[in-house]
Amino acid sequence: MASLIAEAGSTYGLGNFWAHMLVARGAVDLAVSMGGKDWDYAAPSLIVREAGGKFSDLDGNQAQVSGSAVSSNSALHSVAIEKMRRM
Repeated sequence: MASLIAEAGSTYGLGNFWAHMLVARGAVDLAVSMGGKDWDYAAPSLIVREAGGKFSDLDGNQAQVSGSAVSSNSALHSVAIEKMRRM
């Protein structure tokens, strides 16, 4: 995770919901959340996908059963998932 953070322009956290809303809005390119429940990610996943982004868990699975979430613009998603898998 440290190498991904080092490559990012900036990082900050505001909880499971808000960071993903910023992705949907186009204000940030990538959001990662850890430790949430399925209900924490139900609405953000729908909103991000409807806005044209991608939403998955850290393994790239669309179903939210692992307690993690990654949302991004479509261009970054596979690269971010691959980098996080190597950590």
